[in-house]
Amino acid sequence: MKSPAISVVTVRFALPPTLIVWGKNDTIFPAEGVYAYQRDLKDVEFHLLDTGHFALEEEGDAIANYITQFLTSRLQPISA
Repeated sequence: MKSPAISVVTVRFALPPTLIVWGKNDTIFPAEGVYAYQRDLKDVEFHLLDTGHFALEEEGDAIANYITQFLTSRLQPISA
């Protein structure tokens, strides 16, 4: 299965660090789809939550923490 939202150009040439938080019970975008992202992206952090399609509504605090940790660990301070 190919990554549905990532173009070949993006995958091959612009590989930014990527955070993926996915609901394992999502029936609209099944969890199997995330494994293509893991294969195609070099720097990916992945969390599979026990949620459905509306993961932010079900686990908003946990997702906010993942985002904060991800950005904190990957952003470099800007030197003046």
